[in-house]
Amino acid sequence: MRALSGLVCGLLLASVAFAIDDHAVEVPASGQATVEGTRARQSVRATVTTTVISGATGSLDVSALVERECTTRDSPCSLVTGLEIAVNGRQLVVPRSSFRGLTNVRTAKLIPKRESFHLVLRGGDGAEGFVATIVFDRDRVLKRLLASSLAPEDVLEETTYRVQTESFDR
Repeated sequence: MRALSGLVCGLLLASVAFAIDDHAVEVPASGQATVEGTRARQSVRATVTTTVISGATGSLDVSALVERECTTRDSPCSLVTGLEIAVNGRQLVVPRSSFRGLTNVRTAKLIPKRESFHLVLRGGDGAEGFVATIVFDRDRVLKRLLASSLAPEDVLEETTYRVQTESFDR
């Protein structure tokens, strides 16, 4: 009985240490979705901004954007146009390439890891479905991983972001 009460107490303490809701948040086709939580005295907030675009009624520039970014050419698609990440109230620099090309994102989820956080965005449809994972710590975005939703553990594309230590004027 003592072991059982110790297990329950341990699980309660673990849930307090990782107070991030592990349920996915729905991302609207146009608008904003925010996921947030705290872990080990670090509060995290990520806001995904999306916009619906359609090449049928837009200008040539919008048509070209739909052609380039959207998998379904006949209907409007939702494009991620912004991503803001803050750790302990401090905004991180988020490279555009970490969210560029992500269309029809349906859910966002924040997962704590050892020294980092994973923002998991699921989107697309059918064979075009994807799982994009943006890895960041308290200081910066570290990488973006892209996988098929059919095999989310098999990374198809990985972008690593490094700190620029040398000047461009060499």
